[in-house]
Amino acid sequence: MDRNPEVAASTGGHMKIAYTITTLVLSGVVGACGTATAVTPDSTNPAHCVAAFAYGRSINAGAKVPDVALSVESTARALFEGKRMKVDGTFEAGGREGEEFYATYGKDGDAMLKLAYECGKRQDLDPNFRAMNDSGALMAAARKVDPLCQASQACRNHR
Repeated sequence: MDRNPEVAASTGGHMKIAYTITTLVLSGVVGACGTATAVTPDSTNPAHCVAAFAYGRSINAGAKVPDVALSVESTARALFEGKRMKVDGTFEAGGREGEEFYATYGKDGDAMLKLAYECGKRQDLDPNFRAMNDSGALMAAARKVDPLCQASQACRNHR
């Protein structure tokens, strides 16, 4: 339960939508063969960041002992990018772009992890991200939808 109802209300619907992008990326193209294109990874592009965070989350989820906290953080960061796409009015096109980007770069772990790092650095400097993260609303939303968190009693019950 979010302690700040204003922040919770402003993030609720967007979080579900952003998670849908993450889910589509993970379920639709994991394992797809990459092909070279003119697209270059861009840490200012929310669709690229969603794909990069989804990639990192999928690598973690496939580990022998996945790190639930890392999974939730990756989901939270992807949710924030989905919110950016929603606010910018680029959500549907961004979802398609993220899927295509993942299909292209999903086999290039070095590029995807570098991009996730760069996206994370950009987010850490973003006052909107910091406000949502510091309030706890972003992580609360991520815990509600992250599959690894849902499988962990301690994570589900975290406040």
